Amino acid sequence: MSSNPDSDWLSDSDGDESSAFSWSELDWEKYLGEHEEEIGRFLRLYKAAAGEPNRLESVAHKMGWLIDENDLPMVIINPRSASDEDEDDEEDDDFDTFFDPYTPHRNPVYISTEGLCLSLQSAWMQLLSEKNIIAPDALLAARVTASLHNARELALQGIQCSDMTEYTLGIYHFKKALAEINQLLALLNPDFGSEKTDHVLGRFRLFALSRLFDLRDIWIRMLAACRNS
Repeated sequence: MSSNPDSDWLSDSDGDESSAFSWSELDWEKYLGEHEEEIGRFLRLYKAAAGEPNRLESVAHKMGWLIDENDLPMVIINPRSASDEDEDDEEDDDFDTFFDPYTPHRNPVYISTEGLCLSLQSAWMQLLSEKNIIAPDALLAARVTASLHNARELALQGIQCSDMTEYTLGIYHFKKALAEINQLLALLNPDFGSEKTDHVLGRFRLFALSRLFDLRDIWIRMLAACRNS
């Protein structure tokens, strides 16, 4: 699904000359650390765009992502926006991006999925850390936690499958991830919990609903794109 901006260059060059094959463990640690920062940057922009009807597209534009015909952010133009760097630094960033190896961590759909899922998991765990929350509702807490975890893992597997052009397998994973989102929405329904649990679910519901619907939107677009590939 996601385009690999380096694929043509790699195919035209001698494999021994590719810097990716000579990277040390420290190089990879730095590479992954930089892309973890991109997830944090995505979340900051997403929070700032809260309430906007087209917040996903707005954030994608500010992240420097191209949007394809399915409204999916598919390719990184530049991992930092022009407003963050001066002209000299922009040239250096473009050069570094071109010679970086491609991994799923650079996939904008991966970045947005990981960011939204991690923010949901963090908020839910923070809520459960408060006193008098877990004891009366242990089963409910476990079900919400499991669905959050499963949805994230299934979607990331779907993204990896689509990167590998295994579209049918990607469809399977995205359908399963969407089922977990539906399960979460059902668990957060005000009619689901008891009087004791509704104040817990209500607090999380205020934070989670927009993120869950945005994840659902992204994965439905990915599902459609896989079917059209």
